[in-house]
Amino acid sequence: MLYKTICLELIQQRPAMHDQLRKSRTLLATVNRLATELKESHQALTKQFMLANPTISQEQITSEAMEMAVQEMVESLPPR
Repeated sequence: MLYKTICLELIQQRPAMHDQLRKSRTLLATVNRLATELKESHQALTKQFMLANPTISQEQITSEAMEMAVQEMVESLPPR
């Protein structure tokens, strides 16, 4: 998964946030931090879904976990 790419795109969808991070030279550090958080959330949700739904394919569980993790990330960021 390209966690950093996803996080950068989410930030870029928020021009004020992107500009502020770029001007303060904290864009890279913020992308790295958010990517770590997204990865950890994705992995935790994947484990949780696998335990709850052992008959569903791993690919489907991984995909659903990523969707939820990204949605949680979106909700944690400032509005557009």
